[in-house]
Order: sequence, then C-alpha cells, then structure tokens
Amino acid sequence: MDDKLIFINGIFLGILLSTVIISAIYIKCGTRKSAKESPKKPAIIQKCEYDEKGNEIYREYSDGTWEKRKYDANSNNTYYENSNSYWVKSEYDSNGNLIHLKDSKGLKVDKQEQTQTKPDPDYYEQQEFKRI
Repeated sequence: MDDKLIFINGIFLGILLSTVIISAIYIKCGTRKSAKESPKKPAIIQKCEYDEKGNEIYREYSDGTWEKRKYDANSNNTYYENSNSYWVKSEYDSNGNLIHLKDSKGLKVDKQEQTQTKPDPDYYEQQEFKRI
C-alpha cells in the first residue's frame, strides 16, 4: 500500500512540475505591444525556442514579427535581430563585461577604447525595438 501511495504522489508531483514549467514558459514569454497592431491589442507570443542552457533564441508573435538571439559560452547575448531588420552585435570579455557593441543603425560602443559613435537620434524616437 505504501508503494501505491508513493507512486500516486510521484505522478501528482510530475503533473504539478509540468504545470509549473508550462506556466513559467508562458510567464517568461508573455505578450508585448506591436507597432503593427492597435496599442490596446497586444501581440501574443506564439512560439519560443531556447538553447541547451535555457537562453531564449527565438520568439515569434501573433502579428508575424519575430526576434532572434545568439549567446556565447557564458550565456552573454552576442547577437539580437528582429523582423524589422534591426540587429545588435555585442562582445564581452572573460568576466562578462560588455566591451564592444554595434547596431544596424550606426550605434558603436568600444569600452576598451572608451569610444562611442551615436546614430541619428530621431531613429530611436520613431521605432519600437527591444534594447539588450
């Protein structure tokens, strides 16, 4: 009888754990407002993909937009791209500190040389994108 109780408890815990994992994925993915849809109607995430370390590498929304990410061995986000043709490339030192950053609109940051090139500021006021 104790074996049956342990078995039933094991099944219950397995179901509970599955529910928690699915809930965590939904919470992590969530929703966002889309430039293509009304501000009152957020785009719903329809697809999320993760690498073997649990880093989100792809996200697709109900309005057809998407985001891609790449990571280095230390899980630092080294590349971001979205369906609006916006991208960011980043490089980190061995301690995880950002040392280089470059985006598709001309922003360049070099922490080693302490330089920064700024793009047209009007672009950032007109666009909706996610900063990394």
